[in-house]
Amino acid sequence: MKKVSHKKLLRRTLYVCSGTLLLLNSGVGVASVFVINQNRAQASQVNPRAGLADISILQNASLTSTTGTQMTPNAQGNFDLSLNYTGQGVATVGVADKKVLVYALPASLQGKVVGGSTVDIQADLLPITPGDVPGVKTLFDALGLTITALDKALKIPAVVAAFNDLKKVQDLGSYQETVTANVSPDGKTISVDFTQGFGRYVHQAYAALFNTLRDAIAAVHSDNILIETLVKALQKASADLFAIIDAIAGGTSTILDSALSGNLLGSASGTLHTTVSDPGVPTDTVKAAAINNALISADILTAVEQEGEAVTLNFPTTATNPIENYDVATPTVTQPVAGQITVAGNVILKEPIPDVTSFEATVTLADGTQKTAAVDENGNFNVPIDAVKAGDKLTVEIIAHNGDHEKGSDKVNVTVEAGNPGETNPLENYVVAKPSVDPVKAGDTKVTGKVTINKPFPEGTTFEASVTMPDGSVKYGMVDINGNFIVKTGQLKAGQRLIVTIIAHNGDFEKDGQPVTVRVADNNQDGSGNGNGGTGNGGNTNGNSNGSHNPGNNNAGNGGQTNNGGNGQLGNSNNVNNLTNNGSNSGQNNHHMLNVGVSDTTGSQNANSKAGDLPQTDANKTGVWAAVGAFLIAMVALFKSLLPIKRDK
Repeated sequence: MKKVSHKKLLRRTLYVCSGTLLLLNSGVGVASVFVINQNRAQASQVNPRAGLADISILQNASLTSTTGTQMTPNAQGNFDLSLNYTGQGVATVGVADKKVLVYALPASLQGKVVGGSTVDIQADLLPITPGDVPGVKTLFDALGLTITALDKALKIPAVVAAFNDLKKVQDLGSYQETVTANVSPDGKTISVDFTQGFGRYVHQAYAALFNTLRDAIAAVHSDNILIETLVKALQKASADLFAIIDAIAGGTSTILDSALSGNLLGSASGTLHTTVSDPGVPTDTVKAAAINNALISADILTAVEQEGEAVTLNFPTTATNPIENYDVATPTVTQPVAGQITVAGNVILKEPIPDVTSFEATVTLADGTQKTAAVDENGNFNVPIDAVKAGDKLTVEIIAHNGDHEKGSDKVNVTVEAGNPGETNPLENYVVAKPSVDPVKAGDTKVTGKVTINKPFPEGTTFEASVTMPDGSVKYGMVDINGNFIVKTGQLKAGQRLIVTIIAHNGDFEKDGQPVTVRVADNNQDGSGNGNGGTGNGGNTNGNSNGSHNPGNNNAGNGGQTNNGGNGQLGNSNNVNNLTNNGSNSGQNNHHMLNVGVSDTTGSQNANSKAGDLPQTDANKTGVWAAVGAFLIAMVALFKSLLPIKRDK
């Protein structure tokens, strides 16, 4: 097929259509189409006019609050705004004209926007006659002549009907899109420019009107050689037209921008969604306007503030306390002993936490002196104090702070214990490692992960994993000898915050490791996989290397199941203690907390007790030598069979 030149088609079309004025319909609500000077859109940006009427793209407009004018604070003490600006398009607004919605904020709300801002745009388009658009009409009419000629020789009613529909008024529908709004650096305006999205929609909606004709022509064929010539002429004429239509849809042609210069918009609206902090005033007014200029100059802002549509919002007359209804949890305090110079503990930071809220722990000593320290993001605190003695009574409280507001938890009273003279804490200098937690998604019922058990560790030490739930409850699970842990939590929800901590126990002493905070992801997000999937697979590698028929299981100490991995090497089974490193682990002591204070090989003695799992030490040596003897005898027999046979003379 010969390549179509869009430039030639456009030049040829404009020669025919230049200077023409086409009225699609004189009835009410039907769009008028003009050929315009392409510099018109740019001029509106270069020469802004102070009068709002000169730059407005909507008339008979109004601004309302869709949630009412009595503002109610949200859980964080802020105010959610939903402001709808709506109006009717003015006659001069075309595809290429700038379309900008501006909300002017009063001084009390400037700099008070928190979080993101979006605007829901909806713009109804007036109907047009697709085949009469300048730049398209010449090719459309030429196609019509070809259709008429072919229809006389070969009836093509579907093509004729589709073509005739394009000579009638057609609806372009409604443009709808949620656009991220821009808050000006000085905080005075929130604006959104929807020109590009609107233009893209118009181009694609217009091109879609030709799809029925395109499909109908594609279905035409004839076995008659003479008629087939007319069919090819039809295809050629339609290809020229559809090349322009495709260019319009793809945004590479400005024909539609030039042609649809006015009477394009019907009703249009934009709803601003944003959140502001307390303005500190009982009432204030927001104003808005829809204009044809993306550059909001001082003159334009003044025009919007003076002439824009207004809505007055009423805020609570008393200062809002954002933590008034927040539940500050009661802390858990580590039992203090005589001589101690710190008070440590943990508190559950219940969500949602009001914005800009901080927490501190306060310890009141026996003499009434108070000491404080900040609570970290995981709820841990460690308050320095003067040395205490046995019998001293201490009070611990968590205080939430938000601006000038504060709120305390229930107080915890503790008495300093004497401790056991001469008894030392074996965990005092032991470092409990920070765990690595596998990704958690909505719908999961457990939390899994791995922790490095630092060695050497004090004899008799056990480890467990704890998961603090959003409601403050704590779930526990074992840590096995390899550091793996599983904690059953019940079904989890997206967005929940979990705190995972490894706890070392030794007698009456315990020590927490550094906690890890994880968020439960939405189950539509991609996970990062289980980083511990390869644990305990050594038996599979070595078991296959020397022909062993039992390559070993991949389970790592799972509930007491014996893993028959083994080395797989003949005669190398004397030291059963090595089974720990070859993928075998009976998983003994697999309960709430695993005692890892014993030898690493505990529970591995029965790993090879099953007959035939691995070559045994003495009994199987005889079998080996028997196999070697049989092999030698077979080789001698083969050698003899190859010698020349002596015959008797």
